[in-house]
Amino acid sequence: MDYRIIGDDGHEYGPVGFEVLSQWARQGRVSRMTLVLRSDTGRWAHAAAYAELEGFLGEQPANVQPAPVDDAGASSTSSTDTVREPDRNVYTAFSERGRGSTILAMGLVSILSATLFSCLCFGMFLGPVFGIIAWTMGAVDMRKINAGMINPVERSFTKAGMVCGILGTFLGPIIGIISIVASILALFSEAFHSIVQY
Repeated sequence: MDYRIIGDDGHEYGPVGFEVLSQWARQGRVSRMTLVLRSDTGRWAHAAAYAELEGFLGEQPANVQPAPVDDAGASSTSSTDTVREPDRNVYTAFSERGRGSTILAMGLVSILSATLFSCLCFGMFLGPVFGIIAWTMGAVDMRKINAGMINPVERSFTKAGMVCGILGTFLGPIIGIISIVASILALFSEAFHSIVQY
């Protein structure tokens, strides 16, 4: 039974046997939150989810990467070795493809719509529409990233897009209401001055 892991750099390491994986865990190279794929499950999960690793996982730092491995699955520590690159189609190792770029684009559009077009009748609704979409998609994908279903390299774009969506959702109505109130006050002021002049 073989194991693969995803490092914090988004690279895939392995396959290696349990002996090598447990050695990485003892050395602090695998943390409880490290994504691990066991060959018989076909699904990525956090290392803490595997009972066989429980005795090897402690309070290790999560940012230490494992040593590169050769084709035989043995750990390589030579200074001349280079880190083994992950498969080119690394996304196929996850059950779903991330949508970080799309979520970020939707979030930015919501902020632009809220700030540039909120003074128009349709503008104050564009920000919330795009914002809610980005907010919802981001929340769903963040849960899947935490569950190991989506590549964790999508986390930064997904989180940024979700935050932009939240801002755009509320900026549109706020700026729109301020614009409407300002217009009403301007009309009352003009009417008041007209009455005073007469």
